[in-house]
Amino acid sequence: MLLLRFNSTIFAGLRLLVAISILLGSEKPTQQLFDQSAAVSDALAPPTDQHLKLHDSTQFRDIGNADDIFDWLTFTLIPTVFFTADVNETLSRRGYLDLSNQILGGVILEKTAVGFRDCNSTEAFVQLYPYCLAAEHPRTASIFLDLNMSSREAANTITSLKMNDTWVNYHTKLFRVTVATYNSNTDTFSVARLDVNFREAGSVNPSVSTQSVPDYREQHMVQSIVIVGIGLVYYGCILYYIEKKKSSLSTTFSLASRSSWKSLGICSNSDEFFLALREVIEALDDAAIWVNAYSMVGAITIIQLGSFVIRQLRFHPRLNVFARTVATSLRQFRDFIVIFIIIFMTFSLAGNSLFGKHVYQFSSASNSIVSCMNMLFQTFDYNSISSFRGAGIYFWSYMIVINIVLLNMMLAMVIGVYQTITQEGHDGEVSRQLIARIRKNYPSKEAIRSLLCWRGQGRMRLVPTKDHPARSTPSIADVKALEFFKNV
Repeated sequence: MLLLRFNSTIFAGLRLLVAISILLGSEKPTQQLFDQSAAVSDALAPPTDQHLKLHDSTQFRDIGNADDIFDWLTFTLIPTVFFTADVNETLSRRGYLDLSNQILGGVILEKTAVGFRDCNSTEAFVQLYPYCLAAEHPRTASIFLDLNMSSREAANTITSLKMNDTWVNYHTKLFRVTVATYNSNTDTFSVARLDVNFREAGSVNPSVSTQSVPDYREQHMVQSIVIVGIGLVYYGCILYYIEKKKSSLSTTFSLASRSSWKSLGICSNSDEFFLALREVIEALDDAAIWVNAYSMVGAITIIQLGSFVIRQLRFHPRLNVFARTVATSLRQFRDFIVIFIIIFMTFSLAGNSLFGKHVYQFSSASNSIVSCMNMLFQTFDYNSISSFRGAGIYFWSYMIVINIVLLNMMLAMVIGVYQTITQEGHDGEVSRQLIARIRKNYPSKEAIRSLLCWRGQGRMRLVPTKDHPARSTPSIADVKALEFFKNV
């Protein structure tokens, strides 16, 4: 039985080692996709503290009002995306963000604006502001700038929108720029969305999100099964469904890619570009959803493998003690975590009430939770709230209750569990069963004494009999053990 469990542990450990080797040796699902997303994001919205500004051009992360949006489009985005040289330049080099990432079709500009309604006579300043915003009825409009445009033509389009005052103004809720790219070196698609959110208070919040997915058009089912073979053992049904979905995505990519390559060509109909690019972006969004689900299934598989390996360590005395300590501590934390969450949420909501209107770290409930978690791990900047009334009492009360009391309680619980399990290893039920088995096999006192009496450490045992008594007397530990055997 012990040999079977040992072999099972080795087999589980080997599977975990193979899974870790695949994750560390394969760059496509992790490092390569991250590098691709970072490259596209840095090209479209570089960090302002690291980017060299030329001619005082406005960067995306510097946008603070509607005029900054038009300046960024005209002097930063358009020169980056559209060609500025002679119109007879090589067509194959048009639309490149950098040396590898080529834009598919063009750039989509979208805006979402709120509607208007007549203000009620009971509302304040109805004579000064006769029309009120109706946020429940947003209006969306789109403009497509295809890659056949020169930078001057694209800039003239943006200038006309600014002069007409019909695009981005004070009643805009969201402005979005969508750019789809393809990297032929890594066979990876990317969709970058640059959003500018206009809050009700009047502030502007620019944000960038990039999704990258591998090109599955040339990938076969056999290759996918080899890559995720370990996950198939545990989640065969789920992964089979995902594989089927990936096969359908391959067909979708094949159809959508025809539109994408067509949109890269020269065509006089801009509407065809826009519709083709929409199909490509929708296909890439669907693929990104299933790639994320695929990654989550892989993570669950790795977690289960690790848990199974720990479970199989029961055959080892010391490793079993540590594994049981972790499992028992987690079971005891079920009651403790309720008290911890109540106290933690109390301080989080109190911080939101005290400092929410002054500092960003406590401006919302989610930000307050993050800030309290940072205080728990000593990464919170106390100077951000030190100038407000009650900051000192709040901070030190939190540190005493959470850091000193609750965390030390958790440590005491773990130590107590470890001591209990260690003691059970000597006097527990397992030890008593072992003693009973020994007594069954050696029923006589003389036989039991023969197990305990030997001449000395490192020498051969001398079994005592009536004719030949033991040459050495038992030690104090042996006598105590013999008395314990008698009382079993």
